[in-house]
Amino acid sequence: MLFYNPVTKKFSTSADYKLDLERSLPDVFPDLVYDGTFTSRRLSDGSSVKEAFPPGSHVFARILEEFYEGYVNKVPTDEHPWYSVQPLDGGAPFAVDPLEISGPDDPLYPRDEYRDDPTARVLLPWIKNNGKITLFVDGFLRPGRLQLSSSHLWEFIQRDSCHRVSFRYNLHDLPSTWRVRLFEGGIKEG
Repeated sequence: MLFYNPVTKKFSTSADYKLDLERSLPDVFPDLVYDGTFTSRRLSDGSSVKEAFPPGSHVFARILEEFYEGYVNKVPTDEHPWYSVQPLDGGAPFAVDPLEISGPDDPLYPRDEYRDDPTARVLLPWIKNNGKITLFVDGFLRPGRLQLSSSHLWEFIQRDSCHRVSFRYNLHDLPSTWRVRLFEGGIKEG
């Protein structure tokens, strides 16, 4: 489960957080009325909430699994529940769901120094060729290094004291699974 705090502009998560399937919303929140839908928009009177990405904020936006970089033109309102973002290249502004927008310091989205490298544009800075990581595999935390082949496929390598490969693990799906692995404690830096 992933939570966002708009005041600090930070995400927090818990790898051991689990939903209780035996409880319903009225059990925990008796005054909450749930109509069966989920709407992602900001609801406030505007006086007590600090806007996470005010106009002019540098942001990243995810649209159909592609990342775009730009500046916020307009913030969500009741009439227009999405952000309007002006791309860096000066193209036409586009609408972005509030759940798919992030600041440049958010680890879920690419940092701007990686925008020219297609192999790293959606990865954290420490997820790189020959980068030191610890991987949770088969119930064990294994320190080792990432290897990126010439065909851009990732692999985890662990070496013994004589520098021979003692363990090898296929991570070809790393560009699409690193977030889940990170949140669940399956991968970490160092």
